[in-house]
Amino acid sequence: MRTFRYISMSICISALALGTTGCVYSADDEVVGKKVDPASEWEAIFNGKNLDGWTVNLAGQSVGTDPYNTFSVRDNKIVVSYEDYDAFDGQFGHLFFDTELSHYKLRLEYRFVGEPMKDAPVWAKFNSGVMLHSQPPSSMKNDQGFPASIEAQFLALSNAAEDRTTANFCTPGTKVSFEGVVNENHCINSNTPALPVGDWVEFEAHVKGSEFITLSINGQQAMKVTELMWNPEEEFGGGYAAPGNVASSGFIALQAESQPIEFRNIQIKDLSMITQ
Repeated sequence: MRTFRYISMSICISALALGTTGCVYSADDEVVGKKVDPASEWEAIFNGKNLDGWTVNLAGQSVGTDPYNTFSVRDNKIVVSYEDYDAFDGQFGHLFFDTELSHYKLRLEYRFVGEPMKDAPVWAKFNSGVMLHSQPPSSMKNDQGFPASIEAQFLALSNAAEDRTTANFCTPGTKVSFEGVVNENHCINSNTPALPVGDWVEFEAHVKGSEFITLSINGQQAMKVTELMWNPEEEFGGGYAAPGNVASSGFIALQAESQPIEFRNIQIKDLSMITQ
């Protein structure tokens, strides 16, 4: 697993060679009006310009192929769009960050925009998310809609009368414990109210190997699960299971689930050298 401290260290060495005090950050370290704080060790994993370091996988397509421009970069954002689709036709997609991770924090902002595809499942309306501890895209079956992973599910409100939550957990091809009990349901809902379509929402996940994942929305913890395991019998996971059956590491993947959505300010804090 790559540790992001190595990136920071090389920049610091370059700064010392120039006779400056402290670290120098290039334009690639900027994220939509913010700079990565050198003291916090947060690292931007999306450069705001292109999808270098990320790999797309759409159901029914070969890995790395995106003929409909589902994922693109606009105005420092990763944009999920269906402008080039005639119909959704079950083509669930994911954009994978290319580095496998185990102990880390992830933070990003998301907002739902536009309308879902008309032929999409009803449950996919204003529904997206980010997959944590995902299987690698190269191991997915060609027609597999979702990677085996632990999903942080994002939902939004299309009108004020809806009663929906966000930062829920779903478990395609996995199983977890919630409040000390192994969960038997596909999804576990939080008590955190979903925000309206069009609102930017701050999201953070804290992942500690197979021990736990916590999810937070706008600075407030929403959910926590423990005892992360692969579950090859679960219908959405494609039968994937890593050795030992313990889900201790994997990839981050942004969802394309028939709903236009935007992501920005995507950063990682590597915790692999921290034991507590």
